[in-house]
Amino acid sequence: MARRLLLALIVAGACAAAAGATIRVQHGIAGVTIGMSQATVRSVLGKPAKVIRGSNAFGRYVRYRYAGLTLDFQGPGPLSNISTVRRSERTPQGIGVGSTQAQVKHKVRNVKCYANLCTVGNSLAGRIVTTFYLRRGVVRQVSVGRVID
Repeated sequence: MARRLLLALIVAGACAAAAGATIRVQHGIAGVTIGMSQATVRSVLGKPAKVIRGSNAFGRYVRYRYAGLTLDFQGPGPLSNISTVRRSERTPQGIGVGSTQAQVKHKVRNVKCYANLCTVGNSLAGRIVTTFYLRRGVVRQVSVGRVID
């Protein structure tokens, strides 16, 4: 009985870890979602390995770096972009870094593919877009972000 309970807890923990390591098209990656505050992101992912502060054409920004993850907060506002190069991050359909363009086209709903990228969403200011960046027909990076301009 105790062995079954232990096994059930191990399986549940593995499932929970896998659920947190997903790409949610049009929402987020690695358990964080577009629109979260810096404090909320830290409560989910922990302390970033590196914090970069700077400015660009849109104003001041803060960038958090974790192993294989980059999170951007444009201005004083909430999370505006998250990118991953982690192979462990996958959509529920199994798409992520290392997937082929054909797999993305087949398994990601409402995707439009071009030469070196596939996208979901409209590139209009304020909208969220998910982008699968390709090199030689293979996904190398996935980003979910709010269009600024």
